[in-house]
Amino acid sequence: MFLVLGLGLSLRLVHIDAPLSSDELTMLSIWAQMPFFSIPENYQYPNNHIFLTLILNVLLKIFGVDPFILRLPVLLCGVLSLLFGFLTTKRMTGNFTVASGVALLLAMSTNHIYYSTNARGYMLVLLFSQLTIHWTVRVFYDSATGAWVWPRAPFSKRDLIFLLTFCLMGTWTLPTFVFFEGSLLVFFGFFLVREIVENRNFQNSAPARIIATLWVALAGFGVQYFVLIPREILEIAMTRAPLTPVRDFIPGIWRHWVHPLEPATPILIVLWAAGLWTLYREQKVLFALFVSLILMPPAVILWGHFIGWLKWLPAPRVFLYMQPYFFMGVAIGGYEVIAKILQFTRNRLWSRASAFSMLPVFYFLCFLPAGYQAGRELSETVFPKRMSREPFHEMHRFIKNSGPHDLFLVSNRIHVEFFLYGAREMLTRVKAIIDSGQLENIYFIGSALKGRADIELMGDGENAIYQITDYSVIGAHDASQPFTLPGGVMKKVFKAGNLTVYKIRRSLIRKVTALNTPEEIGQWNFAGEPQKIALEPIQTKTGERLGLRFRRNFTMASPPLKAGVLGAPVMTLKFLTASNSDQPLALYLDAVTQEGSLQVSPAWLANAWTLDHPYGAKIYSRRYRPWIFISNVQPFKEVIQTNLPDAGAPRALWGVQSYVVTAPLAGNFKR
Repeated sequence: MFLVLGLGLSLRLVHIDAPLSSDELTMLSIWAQMPFFSIPENYQYPNNHIFLTLILNVLLKIFGVDPFILRLPVLLCGVLSLLFGFLTTKRMTGNFTVASGVALLLAMSTNHIYYSTNARGYMLVLLFSQLTIHWTVRVFYDSATGAWVWPRAPFSKRDLIFLLTFCLMGTWTLPTFVFFEGSLLVFFGFFLVREIVENRNFQNSAPARIIATLWVALAGFGVQYFVLIPREILEIAMTRAPLTPVRDFIPGIWRHWVHPLEPATPILIVLWAAGLWTLYREQKVLFALFVSLILMPPAVILWGHFIGWLKWLPAPRVFLYMQPYFFMGVAIGGYEVIAKILQFTRNRLWSRASAFSMLPVFYFLCFLPAGYQAGRELSETVFPKRMSREPFHEMHRFIKNSGPHDLFLVSNRIHVEFFLYGAREMLTRVKAIIDSGQLENIYFIGSALKGRADIELMGDGENAIYQITDYSVIGAHDASQPFTLPGGVMKKVFKAGNLTVYKIRRSLIRKVTALNTPEEIGQWNFAGEPQKIALEPIQTKTGERLGLRFRRNFTMASPPLKAGVLGAPVMTLKFLTASNSDQPLALYLDAVTQEGSLQVSPAWLANAWTLDHPYGAKIYSRRYRPWIFISNVQPFKEVIQTNLPDAGAPRALWGVQSYVVTAPLAGNFKR
C-alpha cells in the first residue's frame, strides 16, 4: 500500500508548481482575495467553492501567490483519498489485494490526478464523502462476522458531530453535495421505515438520529445559500452555472470516472456488475449502500428532467465524488472474476495452493494495460498542458522587481489573472506615484491569447503605430476606434509566453500639472465651486495629505497646456485619489473650447480591473481610492468633474497630477 501511495503522490507532484490557470486562477483572484468574512456572502459565479476559498484566503495572506502552497489542500485530499479508498475497501472485504487495487485505480486515474493538483473544491468533496462512508462502515459493519449491526445504546454524539461536520463542509464547498446527502437519507430512511414497520422504539435509534443530523446539515445548506448569500447574487450565479444537455449527462459522468480508460468500457461495466453481484450475494446492506450512492442521484436528476422540473442538468464533474465507489465495484468484481478463472483451471494447470498464491499476481497484472494508458495520457496530454500555461508568475516577478514609481497598464482581457498576479504590486506603485508626485516609467502589458493581440505593431519605419485595444472606457467612447501610439514611442522589454511588456521611452514622459500646493490650486478655474477652495489636511493610512474637500458637485479646469519642445502629446495620464466608490467621484477629462463653451471628451480608465476588486470598490473597506485616467486625445485643457449622486458627508480628493507622452521628433525614431 505504501508503494501505491508513493506512486500516487509522485504522479501528482509532477509540475505541481506550474502557474495557476483557468478556474483555479479565477477563484483565487476574485474570491480568495476578498476579506475573510465576505467570502460566504459572495457567490456571483459557482466558481466560489466557499469552504476551500476560506482556506486559500488564509494561505494567500500568509504565503502569497505560491502555486504549490495554494494547491496543497487539494493535494493532501487527493492522497488521503487513496488511503481511505484502501481502508474502506479493506474493512468491507477483509481483502488486502482488493483494497490495494482500489487505491491503485484511484492513483492512476488522470481525472483524480488533475483534481488533486487543481486548486478547486472537487477533491475536497470526494474526500468528505469517502470519510463519511468509511465512518458508516466502521460504525455499523462488523467485518469479523460480515453482519450489519445497529447499535441499541444511545448513539454517540461525537459520531453525529463527525457526520454533520463533513456534510456541512461538503455543501459549503459545492452545493451539489446535497445529492450525496440525499443518497444517505434514502439509505438510512429505508432502515428507519423498517424499524417503524416492526414497531420498534425508533426515536433513539441510529437511523433516526442520523436522518435528523442529515436534515440539520441540509438546514445549514439552506442558511449558506439562501440566507447568507443575497438573493440577487444567487440568481446571478444560477444563470452562470455550467449546464449539461441530457444526452451528455450520463456519458459525461462516465468519462469523469474512467478517463482515459474509455476503450475498456465494456470490460469495466462487466467487472462493476460482477462486483455489485458479489456485494448483493454476500452483504445486501453494503449493496444497498452502493446502489444508493451511485444510482440514486443520476436517477433523481433524470426523473426531474423528464417531468419538466429540470431543462438542463448539472455538470458531470460534480459527480466525481462517486468515482471511489465505482472503482470499489470494479476491483471487487475483477478479483472475483480472476478467482473463478483460476478455480476453473487449477486442476488442469496447478494445485489449489499454487492458484491461491498466484491470484494476487494475476490480479495486479490486469492493471498493466490501465497503467500504460494512464501513463500515456499523462505524458502526452496532462503534463504538457500543465507546462504550457501562461507564465503569469514570470510577469509578476518582473513587476515586483521594477522601480517603486513605475506604472503598469493592463487590458481588461487579462484583468482576472493580473488581479492575483500583479494588482498588489501595481497598486503599491500607483500610491507611491501619487504620494511622491514622481512617475519614472510607463509599461503596457499585452497578451496574444487565442490568436488575438491587444497590443499590435502595424506598419514599419516612421509610419509604424501601436494599436492598443480592450481597455475600459468612460462615457460614450467609440470602442471601434482603437487607442494608437506612434511606433517610436515604446519598445518591447520583456516577453514570457504570450505576454509581452512594452516600455514607453522615458525621455518622452513629461509632467504638466499638479494640485498639491496652494500655489498650484491658484492655476485652476472653478465652476459650481466647493464650499471652500483650499487644500486641507486629510488623514489617510499612509499619513497626512493636503486635499480638497467638497459636499456638492463642481468643475475645475486648468489653463491650456503649453506646447512642448519634444513634439505633440500622443497620450495623457492623469492621477487622483478620491473617496472610495464603485464609480469615480471625480472624473478627470480632456476638454476643448467650442463656440465659447467647454466640451469634454471621454477618457480611458486604466485601473478598472487592476487596482481594485473586479466586483467593485466596496469589497474592501478602503476610505480612499486611487484612479488613473488615460486618453490619446490631444489635450487643450484639463478638467475635473465631481460626480456626487447626492449630498452627504464631505468627500475629498488629492494627489492630482498629470503627465503627457509626446511624439518623438523626426530623425529621433529609435525604438
